[in-house]
Amino acid sequence: MESARPEPRHDELQPESARLIVANAAHTVFQGPGGRETYSGTKHFSAGTRLHVANAFWGAAGESVQVVGLARHSRRLIHVTIAAQSMYNFRVCTVAQPAVLRKLHARSASYLTFPQSDENLLESAWGLSSYYWLKALRARLTAAVPELRESLIGRPWDRAESHFRNSYRERREQGVAEPEAAEAMALELIAKWDLETLTPTVRHRLEAACHLSDLWQM
Repeated sequence: MESARPEPRHDELQPESARLIVANAAHTVFQGPGGRETYSGTKHFSAGTRLHVANAFWGAAGESVQVVGLARHSRRLIHVTIAAQSMYNFRVCTVAQPAVLRKLHARSASYLTFPQSDENLLESAWGLSSYYWLKALRARLTAAVPELRESLIGRPWDRAESHFRNSYRERREQGVAEPEAAEAMALELIAKWDLETLTPTVRHRLEAACHLSDLWQM
């Protein structure tokens, strides 16, 4: 009688490579009310650290992302959950580093065992990257025109967020680079507001706040 084949061990299911969403810890992270506080990198990762996305949790208050990357202090690979708005430069890459795949596989085996298409991965990547630029824009506008926070950053801002994300994704699909897509959407958002009653100086400050490319550091 032929004996049954043993079930493969968990570690035997680990692929040699995988297509994954990859990002970097932002050089300028906006925190606190209105994004008035800024930090370089995050609590766990230095600015610019390459982060491999294991999973994302979508919610109305902002997205949390499980990532694997080299820790700020120990320089060892860690698996933690951080805010999507602290990351940028989201893209899809082939990851083949055994240590990274082992760490991902230990916590998110199904993510590697049942891979997604590049199209679905890119759609998720662009959606996640919009959160950093939305947070940055809100902080810049609040700093530029603090006296208009309630009228321009309150309800009008809440209504504009979904439009910003959708149009941002459309520009990324068209091949527009991440910071340029964010700037274009910021200016489009400002153009939709009723600014006729504002002085030219205030309008100029708002438009200047939409230029976000200086935040882009690789």
